[in-house]
Amino acid sequence: MEQVVAGRFRLGRRLGSGGFGEVWSAYDERLRVEVALKRVRVDPQASDTERDAVLERAEEEARHAARLRDHPNIVTVFDVVADGGTPWLVMRLVQGRTLGQEIREHGPLGPVMARHVAAGVLSALEAAHASDVLHRDVKPANIMVAEDGTVLLVDFGIARGFTLTTQTVLVGTLPYMAPERLNGKDSPAGDLFALGVSLYEATEGISPFARDTPTATMAAVALEEPPPPVRAGPLRGLITALLEKDPAKRPSATAASVLLAEGGRPREPGRAEGEADRGPDRTGAAGPPVVLTRSRMGVVAEYTVTLTKACFWAFGILGALVGLCSDPHTFDFDLPDWAMEVLPHGTRLSNGFSMLFLLGAFGAVFFLPILFFSGLFNADPDVVTIGPDGMTVTRVNWKGQTRQVSDLPWDRIERITVDLVQGHVIARFRGGDQGAEEWRQWDHQYRLEAVDGGHLVYSHRGDGSIAPALLRAPLRRFAGSLYREESDTSS
Repeated sequence: MEQVVAGRFRLGRRLGSGGFGEVWSAYDERLRVEVALKRVRVDPQASDTERDAVLERAEEEARHAARLRDHPNIVTVFDVVADGGTPWLVMRLVQGRTLGQEIREHGPLGPVMARHVAAGVLSALEAAHASDVLHRDVKPANIMVAEDGTVLLVDFGIARGFTLTTQTVLVGTLPYMAPERLNGKDSPAGDLFALGVSLYEATEGISPFARDTPTATMAAVALEEPPPPVRAGPLRGLITALLEKDPAKRPSATAASVLLAEGGRPREPGRAEGEADRGPDRTGAAGPPVVLTRSRMGVVAEYTVTLTKACFWAFGILGALVGLCSDPHTFDFDLPDWAMEVLPHGTRLSNGFSMLFLLGAFGAVFFLPILFFSGLFNADPDVVTIGPDGMTVTRVNWKGQTRQVSDLPWDRIERITVDLVQGHVIARFRGGDQGAEEWRQWDHQYRLEAVDGGHLVYSHRGDGSIAPALLRAPLRRFAGSLYREESDTSS
């Protein structure tokens, strides 16, 4: 039987759980909309007074989050209701995945996607800190990437530490806690440290401070310097600054946003504070990125037709060899008379042609349904996103899940062009082969091959890829002066 909360919200499926509660999808029967409900954990043995205290504290934290409800990077909190003495927070239902899920299932992010995540979270923290609201539990599990690409900070302001007797305790997730928080000192700088740990994990694939025991983890947070990030690319400087042990040396959310706009690099000598280092001269456009992809069924159809043709010719050639090697006087077909009138026979050559057709058709028809269903699970379309920061290639599997394949920020290259004859996108890296090798270390190495004019970074090879001709207009728009038409590549 479905559970109804507060006589209004019909629970659906459980979306996730953590140390402070469980999150469910739900249907608001009064407003007839879908929402998310978070049940705050309460000890079943708690007294009525303790339950009232928990509800009061949840309402207080919900008010903090509600002050930020209009921010595009913060999940809206609509209300807090009580059901049987248990507080439930009513929130916007977001269709998407957490950053933690993406890291676990698809590995580290490339710098372009990581920069997009950092920008969204920094924007949320900047607004929160301006309103005197702290998050206290920034981590990949609390960062969501919606289906439309929007980055959202969830559980905002809810994770304030308290027990059922309302005594303040150390609350949060140990590997993401700032050193000063271990001493009971809360400040906006603690949220920035947690973001630095999250970005380190997102780009490197491992946590810099997680250890086998809580004591070892706290010692690592307080005393150990993390290994320098090697896959963070231009975010290396930002991550290093956010992981400063001394909170006074950490940038604020506003300063971190400026550092992010500068590409995450320290300010060059002689350059005024706030003046951005834009890397190579580029006059590309701003604005929302262009996303190019193909329908899954179209990719499956292409996959099926291509391999069915291969089956026809493989079986057909085998049949032709059998026919050519047969004795034309004794070789016969066990076929109806009408088929014998259509198919040539009686000589080795005619037997070869007939067997090519027969066995080829048999192989194609037999394997056609097998290849179709194989394509449904294996033929993944590319999704090429070209925007102000660079070009990202992802793939969408049959479950609708995406995995990052390649990430190419503009500040890593000197030139990019499209070879329509070969179907290649070719980039010339800053620093030549050395720059390409550095890119190889932190990228997923989608198509990094040395070719004339630079390195191959995308190619129209295989099913699911995008025709490079379709990439020319968005590359011209966003790469700006870095983009060269084919006739300009010699300049």
